[in-house]
Amino acid sequence: MKKAELIALAVAFGIITEGLTVLQLQEQLDATPGYKLYLEQLSAKEAAEARIIELEGDLRIANELLAKETSTSEELRGQMIERSDYITNLVGEMNAQEAGKLIAEEKIGELQETIQALLKEADSLNDIEVIAETVTATPPFEFEGNQYAFTNLAPDVISFNDHAYTQEELINDKEALASLIIGGNSFIKQI
Repeated sequence: MKKAELIALAVAFGIITEGLTVLQLQEQLDATPGYKLYLEQLSAKEAAEARIIELEGDLRIANELLAKETSTSEELRGQMIERSDYITNLVGEMNAQEAGKLIAEEKIGELQETIQALLKEADSLNDIEVIAETVTATPPFEFEGNQYAFTNLAPDVISFNDHAYTQEELINDKEALASLIIGGNSFIKQI
């Protein structure tokens, strides 16, 4: 299963996906009772389809056997009644299997619609995140050989160590800038 599909399923089941690998996503989903139900319904649908095919074969064979019966003796009449009951039971089972299949298909359809909606939402959020991270108010600057920039979410004045700095003042104060970069401040991103 693709990572985007796993993310959409995880979000559909209320799992926070940020920072999780594909394996971690799968483990989180496997531990979710709703996901197990989803898999069980999917498995039930497949089993129902297989059972319907099997029952159709049994019904065909039973019909062929009934067609070959030509004797009118009481014994044969009894056998025909038993087979008729068997066929009636098979048809009842087939109807029950078909109803279960329809319910499973409906649930799967609903989950697929939810997944598609979440995938679209995730794509638009990724686009917004890329735009937000790349737009900066202050030009990029260099620190210890690496290029950095303030994000567009950074305020014009940043309070640090009981002192208010403008972005330009922080760029020129190497000690304060080093503390912010090493500390992983969310307003400064490496480019």
